[in-house]
Amino acid sequence: MNFSFGHFVDVSSKALESAFTGEAITSLVMLGLSVPLLWRGGGWQFFLATSLMLCGIGSVVYSQVWHHGVWFLGWVFALWISWPASRGRPDLATRAAIVALSIVMAIQGYWTICSIGYDWRQPYSGSLAAAQGLRELDLAGKKLYAIGYANTAIQPYFPRNIFANVNEGRPEAYWDWSRRNHVNQDSVRLAESRPDYVMIGYKNEFERGVWTDLVRKSGYRAVRHFEGNTYWQTDVLEPESYDLYERGSSQ
Repeated sequence: MNFSFGHFVDVSSKALESAFTGEAITSLVMLGLSVPLLWRGGGWQFFLATSLMLCGIGSVVYSQVWHHGVWFLGWVFALWISWPASRGRPDLATRAAIVALSIVMAIQGYWTICSIGYDWRQPYSGSLAAAQGLRELDLAGKKLYAIGYANTAIQPYFPRNIFANVNEGRPEAYWDWSRRNHVNQDSVRLAESRPDYVMIGYKNEFERGVWTDLVRKSGYRAVRHFEGNTYWQTDVLEPESYDLYERGSSQ
């Protein structure tokens, strides 16, 4: 947990960008245009409480970009609360709020079009291809290890847990968010445990580099790569890709 004010400001700034226009200044301008209506209709109280709670939890506990859209929903709900105060009058406060909402919706509509276009052409996760690749292998009597949380996305394509080092090989296919989970630490003990195959699922190139180096030093060779990327707004945010290794001579 991080209780520093500086971290709160940093998280709040990033959340502001992601939740509205993708840029902090224009997001503040859009919120500013809606303030007169929120103030008159009372929705500002809900919006303020929502903003403080979301940014507070995000800064103290955990925050990721796909959480920030809740702030946008809080803003829309606050406008909805305040709308009756306009009484159907097309005054300046009402028009300003409509302009702000329309601009934000247009920007996010563009993001949606970009995301759909990317997902139409490219896989947002390599998990399906990885599951198909594993089915092509004869895994009967073989031991398969997982390295990396991203491997959880492969599990739904099988009737039970397929990784020998996840939940001690029991059928349960969930990821244990506790210190009991030793899956990633298993990457330094491969020379001792000697699984037949290792699937590395990575969310960034740093993870891939560290785990690839450890796996190769343990005597495994790469046999398949399964590409996937998480798309956010107008660009790739992070990979969700997989590398399959087989025990053998290192390369």
